[in-house]
Amino acid sequence: MCAATLCIVHSTLPPFWGVPNLAIKWDALHRDPIPQRALIGSSRIYRQAIPSIIDSVIGQGRTFNAGYAATFPPATYEFLEQLLREERQLPEEILVELSNYMLFEEANLEDHRYWYYLGPREGWGLVRHALFLPNQPRTERLGFAARAVRATTCSLLGLGLADHLLAATADTDTLLALGPAGDGGLTLETLLRYRPDDEGQLARRATFRADTLAAQRRAVGLRHLYERPSTGGVSLVHLSRLTALLDMAHSRGVRLRFVLPPLWIDRGEDLLALVHALPDGAVIDLCHPDSFPQFYRPENMFDAGHLNDRGARLFSMELARALHAPGHNPEFAR
Repeated sequence: MCAATLCIVHSTLPPFWGVPNLAIKWDALHRDPIPQRALIGSSRIYRQAIPSIIDSVIGQGRTFNAGYAATFPPATYEFLEQLLREERQLPEEILVELSNYMLFEEANLEDHRYWYYLGPREGWGLVRHALFLPNQPRTERLGFAARAVRATTCSLLGLGLADHLLAATADTDTLLALGPAGDGGLTLETLLRYRPDDEGQLARRATFRADTLAAQRRAVGLRHLYERPSTGGVSLVHLSRLTALLDMAHSRGVRLRFVLPPLWIDRGEDLLALVHALPDGAVIDLCHPDSFPQFYRPENMFDAGHLNDRGARLFSMELARALHAPGHNPEFAR
């Protein structure tokens, strides 16, 4: 009876309650005037896509950055799906980071922000993704599936709610959520200018500066991923979720595309095989080290996984050019 009550409480909680700053972004996205373009993703969108530069290059419309740190699929897909379900005016164009589907480690289970949103459907999807992930050892697949069950159980029982209520005030920060321009973007260097004593960010930057060869190692690793023959090892759970989102967006008259940003880390699935499995034009690939060497130069990087201000400006310009490319057809044959 107690478990059933907790599950009911979970179903009535407001959207994105477990990450207050993401909830602030959700609310901002609903304010008039509705932006023409919206960006959804993790820190590789939040820290690297600068809306004002995108708008300047394209020359029309307004962009809002709804990305946030440590927000990975399927959390980003849940955000998009809830937006597309609403009977209201929507952005004409939505760009979603293409990233690896969540695979739970023990550390993820300790923080409710990684699993607070999970319901039966998302949880079952995570279990199936883990169980049938191609090219992974059986023991690892079973471990990921078991942890996905634990994460979903924690969410349905509301086990993160007490932690959230105790930390909600500390975790709510309008500057972090919306950035100084109010458009949702906040680069890591801008954050340090506002918070020069942020020990976590200072340590990340210092670690990278002490070993800038990490940039080259990341480029070499990604180049090998692009050069290896496609194994066809696509997560069918992930692929079906993406195609369903494309169909859903199309039915609402929204141009949806997925963005593969630079500096991502290979985790569990063949993300490039997934790119090839999607319809032509559905993915904007800005990751290849040979096509975009500027993103792998230490002077354009904050740490091994993120761009600095200069790199973010370059990334935003390339993203805008891809959106505004002559002859680009944003409509996909479904």
